[in-house]
Amino acid sequence: MTKKTKQFLICIAVPLLVGGLSALITRTGMDIFETINKPSLSPPGWLFPVVWTILFILMGIASYLVLVSEKP
Repeated sequence: MTKKTKQFLICIAVPLLVGGLSALITRTGMDIFETINKPSLSPPGWLFPVVWTILFILMGIASYLVLVSEKP
């Protein structure tokens, strides 16, 4: 595995690990979300983990691009 591949995987793994840790800390939050009175256009509960995972992966990709960008 090349150095750039390792850097890329680490840059993606860090936000995913932090997101996983925050999910463990707030795991009862979705139970509360299901019980509150929500507007009719609110997203379903299953959508939140999908969107957050995509967001964390994109954050990792962005951090990798900053890491490998050429310095002036």
